[in-house]
Amino acid sequence: MTWQWFRAKLARLLSASGGDVRTDSDLAALTSIADRLRDDRRWPEAVVAYGRILKEYPKLAPIWVQFGHAQKEAGDIPGAETAYRRALVLDPANADCLVQLGHALKLQGQREAAIAAYAAALQVDRNCDPALRELLALGEGPTAGQASGLGLHGLHDVLATMESMRRSLAALERALPDIVSLASIAAGRYDLFRQTYRLPVPPASIAPSAWGVLVLAGDSDCVPALRSLAAQTLVPRQVVIHGASAAALGRAAQSDYYGLNGGAGGVDALVDAGTDWVLLVGGDVVLAETALAWLDWATATCVADAIYADEAWAGDDASDPVASFKAAYDGFADASLYDHAALAVRASALPDLQPSAPAATIGAAIAAVIQAGGGVAHLARVITTRPGMPRPLAAAPEIAATTGLPGRICAIIPTRDGRDMLRTCVAALRDLAARPDDLDIIVIDNGSVTPAMLEFLGQLSVAPRVRILRIDEAFNWSRLNNAGAAASDAGIVLFLNDDVEISSAGWDDILRAQLATPSVGAVGARLNYPDGRLQHAGLVFGPDGRCEHEGVGASEVPPQIAARWTTRRQVGAATGAFLACRRDAFDRVGGFDAALPIWFNDVDFCLKLRKHGLRIIFEAALVGIHRESPTLAIGAADPDRQAIWDNSLAEMRRRWGDGLSIDPSFNPHFSRGGRPFEALFEPSLAAVQAHLQRSALANPWFVA
Repeated sequence: MTWQWFRAKLARLLSASGGDVRTDSDLAALTSIADRLRDDRRWPEAVVAYGRILKEYPKLAPIWVQFGHAQKEAGDIPGAETAYRRALVLDPANADCLVQLGHALKLQGQREAAIAAYAAALQVDRNCDPALRELLALGEGPTAGQASGLGLHGLHDVLATMESMRRSLAALERALPDIVSLASIAAGRYDLFRQTYRLPVPPASIAPSAWGVLVLAGDSDCVPALRSLAAQTLVPRQVVIHGASAAALGRAAQSDYYGLNGGAGGVDALVDAGTDWVLLVGGDVVLAETALAWLDWATATCVADAIYADEAWAGDDASDPVASFKAAYDGFADASLYDHAALAVRASALPDLQPSAPAATIGAAIAAVIQAGGGVAHLARVITTRPGMPRPLAAAPEIAATTGLPGRICAIIPTRDGRDMLRTCVAALRDLAARPDDLDIIVIDNGSVTPAMLEFLGQLSVAPRVRILRIDEAFNWSRLNNAGAAASDAGIVLFLNDDVEISSAGWDDILRAQLATPSVGAVGARLNYPDGRLQHAGLVFGPDGRCEHEGVGASEVPPQIAARWTTRRQVGAATGAFLACRRDAFDRVGGFDAALPIWFNDVDFCLKLRKHGLRIIFEAALVGIHRESPTLAIGAADPDRQAIWDNSLAEMRRRWGDGLSIDPSFNPHFSRGGRPFEALFEPSLAAVQAHLQRSALANPWFVA
């Protein structure tokens, strides 16, 4: 049974009865439809069906109960509570309904109210086992005994059973991470993901917006888009084909627009039709039947002038689909990172569009919205499918050196007995700098003792624009780098590990160009292991409730994910192994925190910049080799190291709370367990909503 079948059946019933459902046969027919939807676990559709019955028969207590069940399963817990209370007004002695009310209250965290509902169920029916079990599970044995009249002696066997159940639940809880990992699906298997998880139906809208659709014909005859528009659960008020050839318009006219109110034209026709929102969509794009309903929900859930969504590609043989799970809108990202099959635009913000290719038109609409000061939000739902495969990512545009920030750059490099690494590090900085005469280097020697290292430091100390600071104390990355920054007055400071070898020619001009933008607080680089594997492409927040390097050790990753790691974009933080910022930004946040001596100091610094409204940029054009912390490895056997890690993580969670796990670039479809971007899972409505609302902010990366 399909949703279209239900709509057709309902339409026939209403047509036969003149729009009213008043006869017993009509009631029986609608109840049969609703029950079939319930039995098929089509919960959102069942909500609509039971709601239609209650519109005509509001005094049917059993239908209110079924309405509540469907709302609860569809994710609307407050709505379910309301339905159960309506049923109880009509049938106060319904013990099962009282139990269901208790469940709804418990799911909302209303413990005392839930206990009262379960107790009331036992007072109605002392043999109501579900209510008894719930009260015992909540630790309310005396309440259960009093309500049921059994007395505590009669609960002895039940309590023993409950203790056994608690032990089993504890074992299940310990195994939960493994169970969750089994429930997720490899990121490259979108075909399996879609077989496992159907696109949910969005919550019903009380007052849907008036929607118009501008079909961007391009080289398409628009048939795929028109067919899918005709099947929408939310019917558009007006459909206009834009930029089509005469032949394409003829084919569309032959199909009579599949019953849609449509025609050829432009934006004016949609505005004249009184639309609130306009969907721009390519003519060869197929929309999910709930696409407009999802977008309508999004418009009522966030404040934005434009909304784009995730999308799928059908694959070369239409049997191997792939998906593009996108990030929040990022004006710093290369334009080629994402293009969009569809874009919803508030009618009042829609620019006058010239006929052109769909992608170019949609891109122009986003640019117009941003230029006018409007917000662009991201809906993390796959609501469109395109033919073929994703387009290859275009090369990142070169950065013009003339746009860079003038003045000197000071590279600050802590080291300890790492002569060969330090020599390579310093040589690469000098050899590949576009302006070596504007480069200062401060080497912070943290207690070197080997003769070879001391000899090399002596050689460096007499080199032009190089200074050696000797600090003999326990390793504290934050304090060492703060000391280096205090010893320089350069306008740009680069914090660099001695185990990093920069390999990008003109790296200094690339930094100058990015840091010339006042809203940019810091810039990080793409770092690879010596064998070429990725070690760092920015940090992503969220996996296991904290942050991880993006792409570290990744292999066999779908290209649409790997594209992130070769693309300039905003990130939550960048590693301190290569981290550059302006002097004014460094001073503004007070530098690094010495209370975080080894770990998380770079993350804390980036979060402080973001708290001041500044952006962290991952610049893919900056590439280096990272031999990953040989200096830090000295003293790794120190038993205090684990305590330092634990204390630092606890301190970060205390300081930043949810800020350590929220990332507008980390799509809710990606699993939060295991390596980032490794697996997919079905996000909750709450997660989709939180991401949508954050993405609509003027600066989604801001943290409080």
